[in-house]
Amino acid sequence: MRYRVYDAGERFFDRYTVFEGLRRKACNVNRRNGREQFLGLDENAIGFSQFDECIRGGHLGKIVLFESLPVHVQEHIKARFEQ
Repeated sequence: MRYRVYDAGERFFDRYTVFEGLRRKACNVNRRNGREQFLGLDENAIGFSQFDECIRGGHLGKIVLFESLPVHVQEHIKARFEQ
């Protein structure tokens, strides 16, 4: 599985916004409002980790490579999306 990760910076509690897939997928989009499911989490993935919906875009921060995240954060993301 590939993930699109946005990094809002360390001054935000919900630093990372993670979408499943590099592109928007119709199966992940709410047809009523056009929002897509994402996982929001803090930089350590131990204090905050929650699914919600929003629209992808630069307002979420800069795009970073999934592989650049700490290994324990990568593992947490994979586990949450497999639930």
